[in-house]
Amino acid sequence: MGSLREGSSRLGRQGIGPLRITVVIALLIGLVVGVSACGDDEGSDASGGGGTASFGLMSPLSAQFAFLGEAYEAGANLAVEEINEAGGTAGGEDVELKSIDTEGKPSGAVTALSQLVDVDNVDGLIGPSSLEVTAVQNRIKESGVPNVGLAPSTAVDGQWGGTMWRILPSDALLGPVLAQAAIDQGYTEAGFLAEKAEGSQSVKRNVDSAYGPLGGTLGRQVDVAPEQANYSAELAQLLEAPAPSALFYDVSPESAATMWGDAAQFSDQLKGMVLLGSDAIVAEESIEALGSALDLVDLYYIAPQEKGPAKGQYTAAWKKANGTPTPAEFSSYAYDAAILLALAMEAAGSTDHAAVSDQMLQIATAPGEKCTSYKQCKGLLEDGKEIDYQGASGDLEIGEDGEVFGSFAFDHFENGKSTEVAHYDQEQIQQIVAKANAG
Repeated sequence: MGSLREGSSRLGRQGIGPLRITVVIALLIGLVVGVSACGDDEGSDASGGGGTASFGLMSPLSAQFAFLGEAYEAGANLAVEEINEAGGTAGGEDVELKSIDTEGKPSGAVTALSQLVDVDNVDGLIGPSSLEVTAVQNRIKESGVPNVGLAPSTAVDGQWGGTMWRILPSDALLGPVLAQAAIDQGYTEAGFLAEKAEGSQSVKRNVDSAYGPLGGTLGRQVDVAPEQANYSAELAQLLEAPAPSALFYDVSPESAATMWGDAAQFSDQLKGMVLLGSDAIVAEESIEALGSALDLVDLYYIAPQEKGPAKGQYTAAWKKANGTPTPAEFSSYAYDAAILLALAMEAAGSTDHAAVSDQMLQIATAPGEKCTSYKQCKGLLEDGKEIDYQGASGDLEIGEDGEVFGSFAFDHFENGKSTEVAHYDQEQIQQIVAKANAG
């Protein structure tokens, strides 16, 4: 069962330091009684002003994917602090974050969503991830609570819009771009090592379907169960001569730590092997999981460009709050999710679900005046101007379908640093996807 953590932070294994979290709880007793009496399902304070707006975050904060939830929680907490320092939202309401651990399980997400929607009556939802999303997507939609999703899985493609928006590009885009990037670097033959988890399998499906039509040949493929005690048999199957020289790779850190610990006996086969994956493979825990194998393999990865116009100021705020110079991987998505919800509430002057949802596209798309911080955007709204929030994770041009269509970078990771090798913009991505689909 998931656990509730209100406005909390974790000392994550990714080096997430203590956060300065400002969570002001100023909900007047009379207001609580009034809301409870009327059974309002359209937000805790439809008129705005003087209360507390609550955001619910569903993410894995324990077990093998804890690094992901910790990053999301840290980013969201940083946004809450920024929002409250700027005077709150919806005409003066402070924001509090209610964060629940899903353990990376669909059942955990069901429990978390029930708590947040049915008990806590939150005004906005952030998450969940690809690990849990299929179990709760319909329930979120039915609730009417504005939701900024963090699940790139293709299992929920076409299920956004209305009261739900996704700010990570779909794996339907990432897979083909990763396949094309590998081919562009000369890796026209490769194997695939993937975990039996929805996030990993979503990437695999989309690379698999695109690699051949784009000119590649996918050879040996091995799927591994999460958190086994030993992976020697799977590695022997994967690395049987002739071993692939390049390998698409998507395995969680906890499983990978055991796997690469078992890989010492295969050092000759691994030497010089290229691993190709998403940015998850260079998260700090993933790098630690590689252990001594990191000296044998070469890492390349594709990533949605987590480099929006607000990235610089977000990085500075992160360093000030946490004492580390680089934000945790993926944290900027949850940060942007919280900022978007707060700006939509500010534009609506209310936490009413329908009113907030009506404002989301207005505050995150052209032709509004571009702004890169909550305080700046809020000031423009107060002056009666239209805005176009430019986030830390990207420019966040959300379409009518509730999706973003970002750009991707293909990077080489070596000696603890990433170097961009290639960049794929929206026009190139459209061409790649069209070619992959035509095949």
